[in-house]
Amino acid sequence: MATGRSNGRVVLEFYSGIGGMHHAWNLAASSHSNRNCGSPRSIANTTTAIGTQNTETTTPDTSNCTRSSSSFATNTTTTTAAASTSTAPPPESATPPPDVTSAARYASCGRVDLHSEHVTFLPFDIDQSANMTYETNFGGTVNNKNLESITCQYLDDLGADTWLMSPPCQPYNSCVMSKQLDLADSRARSLITLTSVLSHCTNKPNYFLLENVKVFQSSASRNQLVEVLRTTGYHIQEFLLSPANFGIPNQRLRYFLLAKRHPLNFSHSNLNDTVSTQPPPACCLLPCNPLRALGDFFDSPPPPLELYSINPQQMKKGLLFDIVNKNSLSCCCFTKGYTRIVEGTGSVIQTVIPDGRNDPEIVTDVERLNEFGLRYFTPSEIARLHCFPDSFRFPPTMQTRKKYQLLGNSLNCLVVANLLHYLHCNTQP
Repeated sequence: MATGRSNGRVVLEFYSGIGGMHHAWNLAASSHSNRNCGSPRSIANTTTAIGTQNTETTTPDTSNCTRSSSSFATNTTTTTAAASTSTAPPPESATPPPDVTSAARYASCGRVDLHSEHVTFLPFDIDQSANMTYETNFGGTVNNKNLESITCQYLDDLGADTWLMSPPCQPYNSCVMSKQLDLADSRARSLITLTSVLSHCTNKPNYFLLENVKVFQSSASRNQLVEVLRTTGYHIQEFLLSPANFGIPNQRLRYFLLAKRHPLNFSHSNLNDTVSTQPPPACCLLPCNPLRALGDFFDSPPPPLELYSINPQQMKKGLLFDIVNKNSLSCCCFTKGYTRIVEGTGSVIQTVIPDGRNDPEIVTDVERLNEFGLRYFTPSEIARLHCFPDSFRFPPTMQTRKKYQLLGNSLNCLVVANLLHYLHCNTQP
């Protein structure tokens, strides 16, 4: 067990999922010297590496998709499709995973307070499928400890310098299965416990980052956490950001809470105690490419259409689809219900494009949709839009539907990488 902070940086990943926070850290650590950090092919180049088988925005939206008021929708309206795919594509390649302890290194830029420290990641999650995926990519073992039973002494002994977390969003969403019970929802108990424990810990983290859905901003859970952070000496900044802010053609507006413990402060302290709908100043961010067309994120070669085609029952609801093509500059947020629920779960791809047309056609006759060669995004394409690295893969035996669910619950690594970079930028007051 790690104790104190003398042997390098210890990072706790609560609700670690499929490792989005860990991948984001590594992306931030490696990308400062890579001027193409936002390039889709530099993020995820090969189809097999990511695995071809198997929640909304106040930011500028260049898409023509409309969004519903379903659980993962933004403040606009989402129209998508969904159906079940029963046939899994071929198995993924299996290359040896890196060790769970990684030497994450920032290029020396005179701003970032990470340098070449040795970083130990300690992930926590109770989802077995997510843990299998995390372990496939990073090795080691994810701690499946019930966070409701975690203690101050336990966390003090770990001596973590950084806490990263992406708590369950169901207590705050407004979908049928999520009744916005907030603190009264049993799925919020672990965050309530962590908030309470943080207030009493002796060995508090210097850095803190939380990701959740947009509506978390107005929740009692957020208010309780912010109160504890403020009264225990943290400077706080909050953001509502989407991948589109960073050149990725995907609308996935999320709430982010960043905190630094005094005497550390943010390089742009004028943003303290505010909620910003724009990224931090550009001088604090990683270099990224301008907005790319969706085609740059598609699998190459394209997957067999029959593996990702939309079944007839779902096609009957086709007027609810958000249809995009290779030329589109945006697609809707992908949720865990993608391919199962029609509305508000993610876009579908038009593979047959009439000559002379660049934009998806507006269709009022559902029968015409059969001419478009519609298919779902593959798990690898969604992972690429979420900026997971080339090396990311799922366990070979995992079913396609489970991959969609895990990706829907994940986060955008490039967005978080930029916020991690900013969080560790110009830390002294």
